[in-house]
Amino acid sequence: MEEKKVNGLEDKLAGMLRPVAPRKAFVRGLGSRIQRLRRSVTQARSDTWQFILLTLAGVLSLGVLVAVAGRALYSLLGVRKQQSREM
Repeated sequence: MEEKKVNGLEDKLAGMLRPVAPRKAFVRGLGSRIQRLRRSVTQARSDTWQFILLTLAGVLSLGVLVAVAGRALYSLLGVRKQQSREM
């Protein structure tokens, strides 16, 4: 039932609306934006190794930071446990 409604609406719109030719300046501008996008994607591919190395360095740094923070918390909690045992 819904498909029939949609098809009927499409038929009505096809009869009422007419195709519009885009302006040449719009088409040229769109083409140049697509070309710039292609160049930036190509450049991003060449920078992929740099990105991978930076990502790995960031993950490694984060791991070291978490380990140091965990060790500090463990030592603080360990000291508190020893103090509570002594009392």
